[in-house]
Amino acid sequence: MPYDLGGSRKKDALIAYRSGQGMVAVIKHGKSPESFYGVYQEGGVRHYDFVEDTDIVVSYDYDHKGEADHMICVAPGQGKIRVTKCNFDYPENGPGPVPRPW
Repeated sequence: MPYDLGGSRKKDALIAYRSGQGMVAVIKHGKSPESFYGVYQEGGVRHYDFVEDTDIVVSYDYDHKGEADHMICVAPGQGKIRVTKCNFDYPENGPGPVPRPW
């Protein structure tokens, strides 16, 4: 799903996840139309491991600024929901981004 990684009001990244597989990734768009690079890939987000088939994540404009720069993580089987913002130190055009804690 589209994601505003830098708070620029541009959907310049994608959130990819696999419920039941425990995988979450953030992929950023580079300068050229064909270039993308991985910013984050882990087995979950904070306390959400995405191992249940019903777990979901959606991008969200928490601050009502036109920036979908937060994530809502929902684990219905565990009765959990959390709004979180991902903070990264990343180079403008990759490679080698360094994720900071959520």
